[in-house]
Amino acid sequence: MSVPPGVWLDERPLSRSWPEPVPPLQVPAWARIGLPLLVLAALVAAVVGFGGLEQRRDQVQVVAPGVPVDCKNLVFALESATVQRATQWDDSIAWTVRVHGTVSNPNDEPLRPRDGPSGNLALVPGEPLATVTELEGYTIGEGEDSVRRAVPPGGAAFPLELEFVLPEEFTPRDVIHVGLVESEFTDNSVLDIGGGEKTWNGGDQAYSVYLPVTVLAEDVY
Repeated sequence: MSVPPGVWLDERPLSRSWPEPVPPLQVPAWARIGLPLLVLAALVAAVVGFGGLEQRRDQVQVVAPGVPVDCKNLVFALESATVQRATQWDDSIAWTVRVHGTVSNPNDEPLRPRDGPSGNLALVPGEPLATVTELEGYTIGEGEDSVRRAVPPGGAAFPLELEFVLPEEFTPRDVIHVGLVESEFTDNSVLDIGGGEKTWNGGDQAYSVYLPVTVLAEDVY
């Protein structure tokens, strides 16, 4: 056997006190896969145990009728509601709910109330109707000459009427629950496709107001 230059070979026998070499640790395939899964399951169990996956309850604040609610894009003050069993435009029978109050705009440009699933306003009719009802329509101002679709800037309060439609199985009560959700002026575009332009989007903070209800005479034909 050739020895590289500068290296010498010790031909003396090995000492009996030297420990035998330890073979490399062989980890079974089930342990390489199973142990990480067990650790992940333990972490998930800990998160669930401490309420990490529960809906945050500190994000909903109850306010009294007439109290202004700052939703960042607009400020709403909801005061009362009427309900009426009536024939709709498609000849179906349903309950029309009209919520009355005021709205103001603390920003520098005209803004509309945000509607749809992530809008500012929703109706929570309660049992037996467990689903949340989106805003059907709204009126800002009073009289034909003053009604507008957007709230002008400046902070002045304008009369506001919100309209919701509930199915015929709805049962009117003394109060009705309206939910309000803040908006955030953020850039929600993906991969900067939107060019960094900010828009009003749904926020996290929500409010609840329980309004007194007046039941109107039926308008069925």
